Amino acid sequence: MSELDTGHPPRGWYPDPGGSSGWRYFDGETWTEAVEADLPNVQAKALEATTTKVVGHLRGWLLDVAVVAAAVRLLGSLAGRDHTMQLIRFIHELWAFFQYEAKHPNTTRLAPTLPAGTNGWTTLLAALAGSVTLAATVVLLVWQLRAARTARALGYPARFSPGAGIWMWFIPVANLFLPYQALADLLPPDHHDRRLAWAAMASRLFNLIGLLCMVTAVVDSSVAALTTGLCVQAAASMAWLILMRAMVGAVAINHRAFLAASSKN
Repeated sequence: MSELDTGHPPRGWYPDPGGSSGWRYFDGETWTEAVEADLPNVQAKALEATTTKVVGHLRGWLLDVAVVAAAVRLLGSLAGRDHTMQLIRFIHELWAFFQYEAKHPNTTRLAPTLPAGTNGWTTLLAALAGSVTLAATVVLLVWQLRAARTARALGYPARFSPGAGIWMWFIPVANLFLPYQALADLLPPDHHDRRLAWAAMASRLFNLIGLLCMVTAVVDSSVAALTTGLCVQAAASMAWLILMRAMVGAVAINHRAFLAASSKN
C-alpha cells in the first residue's frame, strides 16, 4: 500500500487506499492497520457526544471548586492544628501506657484521656471540602474512560485499554505513575500537552513529601513537621487539580479538532 502521491497528508482518517469501503488511519508518516467502517460520519460524532457533557462539567466549575476546596481544607487543618497535635500526643501517651502495663502488670496507672473535640465549623468545612474533592475525582475517572475510548477510535497508540487505565489508579505504588501514562496516551505521541500528565504525576510524588512530614509529626510530636506536611500536601493537591483541569482542556481541544478535520476529509 503506497502513500498519497501528493506527499504526506495530515494525520487523520481517509478513504481506505487499499480498496475497502471503510476508512483507514494515517499517522502522518504511514498508513496504519486501524480501519473503521464509517468513523468520521457516524462513530466519531457519537464518541464526541459521549465526552462533551462530562468535559463541560469539568471545565465549567467542578475542578475549580475542588481547587478552592483544597485551600479550604488547608485552612481548616491549620485552624485545627492544635487539636491534631493533642491527638498525636494522646497516641504517644496511650502507647506508653500499654508498654508500662505490659512491664508492670500488678500496678495501677490511670490511662490517658482523649482530648476534647475540635471546632464544629472546622470539621464541617473539612467534610464539605473532602466531598467536593471526591466528586471531582469520580467525574475525572468517568471523563478519562470516555476520552480513552475516543482516543482509541481516533487511532492514538496506547499502552493500556480504557478500562485498565482506570484500574491503574487503584493499584498501590503503580498508581503513582501508570495512570499518567494512560492520561498521556489520550493525546498523540508528539503532542506537546502530554507533558501536563507528567507534571501532574510530579505533583502526586511531591505529595509524598507532605506525607513523610506528617509521619515525622506523629513520630516526633513535631508542630513544625505537622504544619509543613499540611501545607505541602495541600499545595500538591491544588497543583494536581489545576494540571488535571489543563489536561482535560487539552484533550477536549485535540479530540474535537481531530474529529472535525476527519469529517471534512
